[in-house]
Amino acid sequence: IVQHRVEFWTTVCEEEIELAHEAQEAAEYDEPPELESKHFAKVALPEVIPVLLNLLTQQEEDADEGEWNLAMSAGTCLNYMAQAVADAVVPAVIPFIEAHI
Repeated sequence: IVQHRVEFWTTVCEEEIELAHEAQEAAEYDEPPELESKHFAKVALPEVIPVLLNLLTQQEEDADEGEWNLAMSAGTCLNYMAQAVADAVVPAVIPFIEAHI
């Protein structure tokens, strides 16, 4: 179930990144975008980021190096989340970084 939730948020972020690119392209032509982002990732950021960061710390020690696992999914999702919300991700990850230095 956790894997599906991570994949869900990865997909949401991918869509929001694409919508942002399309909006930027439309703005270059002084046109409105066909679809506008609802910024779901930014709204969910305070709840999703701590879960993703926690999943990154739960790597399986006996897992094959090339095998896709939950920690890898969380890392990918975190990457897309950072692209989707830009600077808003920083305050969400700072407490985790400070706690693990």
